[in-house]
Amino acid sequence: MNAYQKVNHQLFLEKIINCINDYIFVMEVGEGPTFTFITVNERAKIALGVNDEVLGKKIEEVVSNEKAEFLTNIYKEVLTKNDKVIFEFSDKEGRFEETSLNPYLNENGDITHIVAVVRDISERKRIERAYGIVKDHTVEQEIFENVKSNELYYRTLIDRSPDPTVIHQDGYIRYVNYAYATLLESSSREKLIGKAIEDFSPISQREYLREKIQYFYEEQDSMSMEDKIITLTGKTREVEVFATKTTYKNKEAVYAVLRDVTDRKKIERKIENMAFYDYLTELPNRQLFKELLEKAIEDAKRYKKNFALLYIDGDKFKDVNDTIGHQGGDEFIKAFAKRIQDSVRKVDTVARVGGDEFNVLLMNIQNNKEILHVIKRIYQNLEKEWSYDEQVLPMLMSVGVAVYPEDGEDFKTLVKNADEALYAAKENGGNIYQFFHEIK
Repeated sequence: MNAYQKVNHQLFLEKIINCINDYIFVMEVGEGPTFTFITVNERAKIALGVNDEVLGKKIEEVVSNEKAEFLTNIYKEVLTKNDKVIFEFSDKEGRFEETSLNPYLNENGDITHIVAVVRDISERKRIERAYGIVKDHTVEQEIFENVKSNELYYRTLIDRSPDPTVIHQDGYIRYVNYAYATLLESSSREKLIGKAIEDFSPISQREYLREKIQYFYEEQDSMSMEDKIITLTGKTREVEVFATKTTYKNKEAVYAVLRDVTDRKKIERKIENMAFYDYLTELPNRQLFKELLEKAIEDAKRYKKNFALLYIDGDKFKDVNDTIGHQGGDEFIKAFAKRIQDSVRKVDTVARVGGDEFNVLLMNIQNNKEILHVIKRIYQNLEKEWSYDEQVLPMLMSVGVAVYPEDGEDFKTLVKNADEALYAAKENGGNIYQFFHEIK
């Protein structure tokens, strides 16, 4: 699972079973066989006076020996029949329970868990004893009314849930709660009913959404994903979606709960930018460039490609700061970086790795002439006049060049040799380029 994590899914399911009035026990089947408690709903804990300490324990560790033997034999019957088993049980106090043991099979058809649903039927038994085998229709009516009451209760919970919730069927919205209407900036829920679910998806993603929904219907029972939606006012919101199959008016549908993560994503992107991009020029920083260069080396080895690494250092940058101050120096660096960026191809990468130091990754280079062509274009752009506070300042650079694979086949060697070539260019007066393999 990518927008809800698995733990959130499990918590969601636990909340559901805790809303059920029946006692729910999920037992794990072990060798022997043994039967171990792994989930018990709150209703069962209260009625039986147990707590989470029963989790991880076997039946015989929780109940009396006599009852443990009785229950174990019935659980074994589930394994033997490979089917559901229903039985009734009564205690000395005259309480009757009906238990349904439901096997859960894995992909290999083996029973790995048994879900026990225990229902108190004491009242039903009292009615049957009083009126004979014919059931009291008043009780049936009471049950019917309770079901209706529960439906209304859960409908109200969903309506008022803070999590945007939608049911769509055949691609069209059939139900939304208030939070979903608010998310889409709709003045009412009714305005959304009958609309195509893809109407609120970016146009570029609609075909993908249709395919995703179709695959979900055919292959999945639940899914989670990250998505973008478009509100009625045209705003884009980023959401996490958790969807499960359901039925709506006796027909298969999708029940989806959304979480608006727009603000969180903005913060994540900001943190990512701080970690991997230079704050001043917005170019990749040293850390990100290291990852990009290592990736370029992997690709070059796999596809037998060549590339070049340029190590650029601004000449006389100290004079710039002394002349126009640090604020002016920042503007100089930003302009310097932009001119380098404007000189390379779209497939190339420019990174700021120091105060006035830049690395350039030139991809898919066939020969040195291509490298020289880019370097000369950078020099030409730097020669253009640049001024700050009515002072015209020159932009000068020295360049060291290392070529893969002849000047190195790993990150450390390539950077070291490009740096040595840069040092040689500086030693020869600066404002020139130097290939590593040409150093004498």
